[in-house]
Amino acid sequence: MYWKAVGWLALEHLHVRDDANGVHADGLIVGTFDGAPLRVHYQLECDRGWRTSAIRVNDLNTDERIELQHPASEGWRESNGAERADLADAIDVDIAATPFTNTLPIRRLRLDPGRAQEVTVVYIAVTPSLSFRPVRQRYTRLASAADSDRYLYESLESEFKRELVVDPNGFVIDYPDVWHHALA
Repeated sequence: MYWKAVGWLALEHLHVRDDANGVHADGLIVGTFDGAPLRVHYQLECDRGWRTSAIRVNDLNTDERIELQHPASEGWRESNGAERADLADAIDVDIAATPFTNTLPIRRLRLDPGRAQEVTVVYIAVTPSLSFRPVRQRYTRLASAADSDRYLYESLESEFKRELVVDPNGFVIDYPDVWHHALA
């Protein structure tokens, strides 16, 4: 899967594998983000219900890394084993520079048209350096069609919102003024 940024210079390539053990995503984003050079590689693991169980993000320009695990029976932990109680309410991850992570709550929640759900995510900023924190968001499924669905994505900590168009598998195909799915 490929995405091309709209109004800024960036491309993303994503490989997703869905098997008996869960969902495995491997993405690479190159270009600029907020005016800074960007080369970010991420790997994400989800269970069969699209609940994030592990995330690894590597800034290939600076060698900064974030590694978090979220075993089903435990809370979020850093790679050194440190518990992250501040992330206790988060199920999903949102990496600032990719449209893929919007798929996680869309697939997990399976909202009926007209329904909305607030979620807490582990928000991973990629500039000026890698960092993470809990953030509240809302997803509203606006409409459903045979070949696409529309969702309203809202950050509950800012004025940012976009109406997303997703394919039947919940992958973003149009993120207005930000990303657009590019055919390979």
